[in-house]
Amino acid sequence: MIEPQSSPKQSRIGREFYDSSAYFGGQAANHLNDHESPFQRYRVSKVLGLHTPGANDRVVDLGCGWGTFGFALSETVGEILGIDFSDQSIELCNKRLLADPR
Repeated sequence: MIEPQSSPKQSRIGREFYDSSAYFGGQAANHLNDHESPFQRYRVSKVLGLHTPGANDRVVDLGCGWGTFGFALSETVGEILGIDFSDQSIELCNKRLLADPR
C-alpha cells in the first residue's frame, strides 16, 4: 500500500482554502454562480466536446465545486454524483438542487 504524501503546495491549498476564500463570495465568484453565463457555457461545451454522455450513463464529477457540470447534464444523463473536498461546495450544490431539482 502506498502512503499518501503531501507536498508543501498541497498542504497550503486544501479544504480550508476553498471553504474560506473568495471562491464563495464577492465579485470573483460571480462568474461561477451563473450557470448560464458565457464563461460557464464555454466550459461545459469544451468538456462535452471531449465526450457526450448518454441518457443511461452515470457521471461522476470529481471536484464538482459549484455543480456546473452536474446541473448542465442533469436532464440528459441517468445519474450524477458530485464529489468535492469542500464542505461548502457540497452544501451549495445541495441548496441549488433543492431550489431546482430538475
